[in-house]
Amino acid sequence: MRIKTSKVGFTRVSQLDPNMENDLLKRFEKESDFHVRLEIAESILLTVSDSNRKKLLKSLVRDCDCVLMGLGTADGEDYDGETNTIRK
Repeated sequence: MRIKTSKVGFTRVSQLDPNMENDLLKRFEKESDFHVRLEIAESILLTVSDSNRKKLLKSLVRDCDCVLMGLGTADGEDYDGETNTIRK
């Protein structure tokens, strides 16, 4: 990523060129680890085009939904998934 200095002590990230943007999006799509996907998205969210930003955000929402759905079933049938308690 290219960073331009706008004022003393402040930096502004410039837009990515289309090839670099596409490469980062492909890497994001191929990555299976949620936390790595989140780091990639966070690092490029402000530098990608509007259409790719929407794709990136939709993908992150889908990833978060999958993680949240998994929380309800991870500890078995007696786990309620909301209050972190075991029903008896």
